[in-house]
Amino acid sequence: MVDDKAVHGALDELATRLVIPADMIQVHREASDRTRKYTSLRHGAFLLTYAPFERFFNRLAEAHGGASRGLAVNPDKIRFTLHQHTGITDATAAWKARARVAPDATRSTNISPWIYIERARLRDYLADAQRLRNLLAHGAAHLSDQNRSGTLHVVRGGYSARLMWVEGFLQAAQDLAAQTALTLTNGQASLPEWPSPQLSATSRSGLLERPY
Repeated sequence: MVDDKAVHGALDELATRLVIPADMIQVHREASDRTRKYTSLRHGAFLLTYAPFERFFNRLAEAHGGASRGLAVNPDKIRFTLHQHTGITDATAAWKARARVAPDATRSTNISPWIYIERARLRDYLADAQRLRNLLAHGAAHLSDQNRSGTLHVVRGGYSARLMWVEGFLQAAQDLAAQTALTLTNGQASLPEWPSPQLSATSRSGLLERPY
């Protein structure tokens, strides 16, 4: 049985903890000095988005009798764990998120477009994010081996999360958390006011409608 109060508590905690990375993205965007000390903000913003996003699912599991940690942001593992502890058959069935991705070769600009990401590509996207989190936490600057989702930017020596990718990951985390909460509460969850950096005119014009 789902504890609606616990679901709302997890949502509110996530929204509160995403304020800082949203602010960091905004500071990065406003900085006229593009030296390393500013461009590195995107890595910090990503790490401070990933950690509370992962914690959201662990808190849901914990609130329903599961472990308080150890649940990775993986659709299959989350589906199994939440089914085991809440009885909801497929809490990730409706997962579809907005994300910003590296422009492909067919585009004439360097602007990272907003896309909907779901199913197999979403699983790869989250796996790429997990590997990137692990590398950044140990001092690496980018993925050197794989870009399974095809969303990261190609850089010398591998693949990188540019500011626009991180902005998209912040949005994707909010979309997936919201959809999970709505599924668990049969559509009755009261969603928080999600923090967001001020979008540029180009980014705002390309932002897609929410997928839930």
